[in-house]
Amino acid sequence: EEEEKEEEHAEAEAEAEVAGFEPTTAVAATASEPEAVVYGSDGSALPVLVLEHFKAGAVVDFAEVQVQTTAARELALRNPTSAAVSLTMERLPASKGFQVTWDEEEDVQQAQEETEESKSRELVLPASGTRVVRIEWTPPNADHTYSVRQVLNFCDGARRFHAKILGVAVVPQKKAAKSKAVPKSLYMAPKPMKAKARVAATEAKSTAAAVTDS
Repeated sequence: EEEEKEEEHAEAEAEAEVAGFEPTTAVAATASEPEAVVYGSDGSALPVLVLEHFKAGAVVDFAEVQVQTTAARELALRNPTSAAVSLTMERLPASKGFQVTWDEEEDVQQAQEETEESKSRELVLPASGTRVVRIEWTPPNADHTYSVRQVLNFCDGARRFHAKILGVAVVPQKKAAKSKAVPKSLYMAPKPMKAKARVAATEAKSTAAAVTDS
């Protein structure tokens, strides 16, 4: 009986210790930190494509661009890992008027190849680093306004990260041709009849009157 009482007493003490336990190190649920804002060359906030699983892709919106004129947008790429990442960029169709460029470490701007043979290009992001790419769009001419929706893919081995490219190519309306008024100076004024012509006309009238009277 004494042993049973001792065991019960030990269990009660253990339960009391567990109930009143306060860890020396507080463990709090950490909320995901908001992404840092990246500003472009014009001072505006850029869309950011984070190279991490379960992150939504970025959207680059050109809004309305008149055909045969060039507009540019910037896209930030962020590498949240502790190792450098080498990305392969799939080329946007040149027939749609897109071109993607970026600055290399040597500050030499390299543009994406225009040939069909070169489908991709590598872009290196340092560990915990951010790089900015520049996207230019020159909408080809057309008979009517049209919208464009393209996907720009960046691949890191088996992983693929994409940014949506949106835009509307605007065809300006043709103005109706207006009829031009003829200046008064271009009107042909009737020429005065010469003296001989007036005499002949008078004789003709007199002959016609004489024939009528006879």
